[in-house]
Amino acid sequence: MDMREDAIVTIANITQTFNQFQKMPEQDAYAVAQLYEAASSFGTVDNTSMTKDNILETWDTYLAYMVDNRVPRDRIRVKMTPSTYKLLKEAAGITRFVEADTGIRNIDRNVGKLDGVLIAEVPSDIMMSTYDFTQGWVAASGASQVNMVMYDPLAIAAPVVYDVSMMSAPTAQSKGKWLYYERYYYDVFVLNNRKTGILANLAALPSLGSVQFSTSAGSSSTLTVINGLPAAPFGMQYVAKSQAAATPLPAYGESLTSGWTPIQNGSAITTADSQYIVVALVNKTKNNAAVAASAVAAVVGS
Repeated sequence: MDMREDAIVTIANITQTFNQFQKMPEQDAYAVAQLYEAASSFGTVDNTSMTKDNILETWDTYLAYMVDNRVPRDRIRVKMTPSTYKLLKEAAGITRFVEADTGIRNIDRNVGKLDGVLIAEVPSDIMMSTYDFTQGWVAASGASQVNMVMYDPLAIAAPVVYDVSMMSAPTAQSKGKWLYYERYYYDVFVLNNRKTGILANLAALPSLGSVQFSTSAGSSSTLTVINGLPAAPFGMQYVAKSQAAATPLPAYGESLTSGWTPIQNGSAITTADSQYIVVALVNKTKNNAAVAASAVAAVVGS
């Protein structure tokens, strides 16, 4: 009935959405984790903290390493996170192109290729050092952000073998539903004699940031008003709760759901005198994972 009533709900669209949002990202995350593991075991993980001022120098160091190990420049490929790609775009040595021949000034700031090396910008959540694949794919506890992976395609074997893929029409057994079934096997291997062709730049372990805010008296003896909160970045929101002391604060990445109230600047929180208000910035796209948090003494009304 869903398929009859809504043209969007089709087998093709359902399977395409599954592939785009679950299957392929999971495969990509697995591939990055395997490449990082190979680089880590071989000793080609670099922890240089990249900025817009040093990223080109760091890039040149990586390229020199690759070429010294007989990986031709035109064969090298790079995957990098959006934040790293942003640094590359902001680097002073990057050339911008302005096209005015059509009467429309087209400014192209893309960096699709640098020094002959193809660059692909990929989501940060599929560029982690380790994952838990028990159910879907989530970053493992203590995983670090991989900023960039530079690799030689000839150093990698990534087979995908389909065992079966089929569609069954509605039956009594499937309760009148269409049934899609797929089974396949895949893996990613790095060839022993070509491990020099894998290099990764790893970010430092993320730490909890701070939230700047103040409190003022609410309209009653049980309310505190939160002031001074800056606008939350895209995909994030503020949550708050009252507690007896300024500590503990949530850990970075901790899911803040139960007991936390979504707030914005000017919101009033139920509390008691001598307690503290903890405000945290959370990532809504990652089950309200904590990014930053601070505590300020509550100020209740009279």
